[in-house]
Amino acid sequence: PETVESLFWLWRTTGAQIYRNWGLRILSAFGRMKTSFGYASLHNVNEPGRLRDEMPSFFVAETVKYLFLLFSDDDVLPWGDFVLGTEAHILPSARWGLERSGGRRWQCSGRRSPPGSSSSSSGGGGDGAAGVPVAAASAEDAAAEAPLGNAVATSPALKPAL
Repeated sequence: PETVESLFWLWRTTGAQIYRNWGLRILSAFGRMKTSFGYASLHNVNEPGRLRDEMPSFFVAETVKYLFLLFSDDDVLPWGDFVLGTEAHILPSARWGLERSGGRRWQCSGRRSPPGSSSSSSGGGGDGAAGVPVAAASAEDAAAEAPLGNAVATSPALKPAL
């Protein structure tokens, strides 16, 4: 799957037709691996007649998805509106979400206190959602409530308490 993923990103970055040509060669090679119920794997590429009786989940989850994107118009998955996670799961970007929410943001009011901590037993930070005590406002919390950017995913205020 990583080869086809690389071809997709190289095509999107450069627009050079060679990457789609290589993707087409890979796609046509899959035709030789077709079985009654899906696609087979090879035990050894030097022995193409020796097939495995399995089709790994990443074949559909990643390889086929990246081949689809490689041959799709660029507006199917616009730059900046979506990101691709593990196994090519398509997730909306923060910018995309802000544009469609009218600028409303998820507000971080603080972190949950671990069970048995002093703030949960004394109620030091007040109650959070569903009455769960949260830590008092801090510089970390204020930074998390700033306009969204790349730092949001790594903000300590958004990480669950252990």
